Amino acid sequence: MVEVEPTRQYRSRRTLTLIVVMGVVGLVVIQVGLIRGYLMPQFEVIEQTEVATRLERIVVDLHEESEVVALVARDWGHWDDSYQFVQDHNQAFIESSLNQATFENLGLDVLYYLDRTGRPIFLAEPRRIVGQVAVETAVYLAPFYSADGGLNQKFTTETAGMVAVDGRVMAVGSSPILPSSGEGEAVGTLIMGRFISQEVLERWSDKFENLVFVGVDQEAVVWFKRQGIEPPTDEVMIVPLSRFELVGESRILDIFQKPIGYIGIRMVRETYRQGWWVSHMILGLMMTVTMVAGTLVWWMGRREMASEVRRRRELSDTIQKIESQKRLLEAGDKQMKETVAEVSRKNLDMQRMQIAMMNILEDQKALDEELRLEKANVERKVARRTVQLRQKTNDLVMAQKRISEGWLQLQQEKARLTASIQSLSMGFLLTDNTGAVQVVNGRVEEIFGQQSAAWSLGSLHRLLGKIDLVARWSECKNQEREIKVEAMVSGVRWVRVLLAPIRMIDQTKQVIGVVILVEDITQAKQLEKSRDEFFAVASHELRTPLAAIQGNAALIKEYYQAEVKSEALKEMLTDIELASGRLITIVNDFLDASRLELNKLVFKTETISLRPFLERVMREIDPNALGKRLAWQLAVKPEGIQVLADPARLEQVIVNVLGNAVKFTNEGGVDVTAEQKPGQVVAIAVRDTGKGITQDDQAALFQKFKQVGSSALSRDVSQGTGMGLYISRLLIEKMGGRLFLLESTPGKGSVFVIEVPTTPY
Repeated sequence: MVEVEPTRQYRSRRTLTLIVVMGVVGLVVIQVGLIRGYLMPQFEVIEQTEVATRLERIVVDLHEESEVVALVARDWGHWDDSYQFVQDHNQAFIESSLNQATFENLGLDVLYYLDRTGRPIFLAEPRRIVGQVAVETAVYLAPFYSADGGLNQKFTTETAGMVAVDGRVMAVGSSPILPSSGEGEAVGTLIMGRFISQEVLERWSDKFENLVFVGVDQEAVVWFKRQGIEPPTDEVMIVPLSRFELVGESRILDIFQKPIGYIGIRMVRETYRQGWWVSHMILGLMMTVTMVAGTLVWWMGRREMASEVRRRRELSDTIQKIESQKRLLEAGDKQMKETVAEVSRKNLDMQRMQIAMMNILEDQKALDEELRLEKANVERKVARRTVQLRQKTNDLVMAQKRISEGWLQLQQEKARLTASIQSLSMGFLLTDNTGAVQVVNGRVEEIFGQQSAAWSLGSLHRLLGKIDLVARWSECKNQEREIKVEAMVSGVRWVRVLLAPIRMIDQTKQVIGVVILVEDITQAKQLEKSRDEFFAVASHELRTPLAAIQGNAALIKEYYQAEVKSEALKEMLTDIELASGRLITIVNDFLDASRLELNKLVFKTETISLRPFLERVMREIDPNALGKRLAWQLAVKPEGIQVLADPARLEQVIVNVLGNAVKFTNEGGVDVTAEQKPGQVVAIAVRDTGKGITQDDQAALFQKFKQVGSSALSRDVSQGTGMGLYISRLLIEKMGGRLFLLESTPGKGSVFVIEVPTTPY
């Protein structure tokens, strides 16, 4: 009789359990080693690259500070005022440009004017303006001189960099002092400096979202000890403080490329923390899969062993039955046959059990293959995620680099714009959409003779008096157009105020504010008034003698022909008469222009029937047209059209325009068309086939003393004064109409239009 031994069965189960546990532990150890030995070091490399990049960006920002200071130094160094100040030590320049407000506006801590030998002319340091002193009395000037006591040659050129001054880091810039043309020999050197203040460090801390430190050696030692680490000794060093924070440092090089201090940054280990969490999540997932697989293998092994035990027990029972059948053989053949048949059935069952065991083993192999494929899939996902994290890190580094370059360009443009605004000869105010003044230059205070800490539309409105600046500002902003007004301030000063909308440069063209320019035109007004008075007085005084000259010459020719026998003398009298007539015309033009500009000309408005009026005017000019064999044509639509105007002044305008058309037309003809237009206006168009007007001449067509194609050396003063179109435009505008050039093509002709109202104006 065969029996299953319980001790042996227990040992088999224990062995199976030990094998499964050792396999699971081995896989877990391999996974931990892979994560600790490969994945986490990769995340540390990414983290170190990020820290080094931020340190480089801080170094770039330091250089940007010095470049901004150097840009301001260059602009000041090329001012003609600076060039003159170094030579004559002008006190007025010190009071107007080298005051405390200038340093506050430019954000400077030191400013030194030195002559070409390096001797100080003017020194300004924090909270005090030293003035003209010796080098020894300046607190911060020593780093700019060499060991032999002379100014270091590095600062005699355009230079930007860092220096250590009084235990602090300073961004400095220097420039030779030259005239505004940039040519000639430098008469001195201008040095400007700005400390890297706590405000700048706080701005950088906000920008990089981490604590930033910039300081010289001793100050850096204190800061690093406060962070809990030893002072750095390497060029660049990164020290992890914990699993969540680290400190990075880099050396600062001065303008001579010598180390003067350190840059420090304390930042959160965001990349390392993300890598730590990702790797441990992967480790947990892989451990879970391994334990599930191990548990399944252990369960299937135990199931197989239990089946084997059952099989052995059944075999034992069968053998016992066989032995029983043997003892019963003697009972009879029939019982023996039954026993043999039973044994045969048991054998058949055992064969079936063997087949089932084979199927179980095949299922076990299939399960192992599925576990292997799942493990490979998880490893591929981990590798793909690692590549994605690395790509995102590279993209972040490139984005940070582009932002840094854009910030440098923005600072340079800001410095140029600030210097340009401060150097404007006109007052400059920039307002936002609410009317609040954002930018103002010093010229505003000079023009109005008042100082104000906070300029506003209200304060400027009170100074301008008659100009409703608030209403003008609203009109400029809402209608999106430029507005120009003039006013007298305090009864003695004239100013011109120009308001212009500020639009976005994108497709929306949205108005985001208004710029206000204030120009002192007092001197121009005085000159204009003096000129007008001179022309008026001179023209009036010239008319009487000129009339006498012309009249006497005409009388001599008419009544004293017998006494004047010489042909040369007769020609001289004719020249005198013509020249005096031409001078009287010029004087009349001057008087008309002066009266129009001073609003002293009186107009007598009447209702004029246009066709007979135009026919009469054309008959006056007809001899000139016939002399050139030019064709005339007049068309009035409708025939009975009438206008309201001063007949004499309207005739003066039409004669001038028609006269110009005949004068500048040698072939073809002149067409005059009068037509009723919408808006109670009649348009009189004068079209010629003359030589036309170029684009350059069209711009100055209606200005004083301007003739088509004229210049200071080529204009023919014997043919006119260049006042005709200017006076004609003033006359027609005073009568409520317009005079303008509709079109003109060189070589083909021109079209002038005179618009005259049909109702009272």
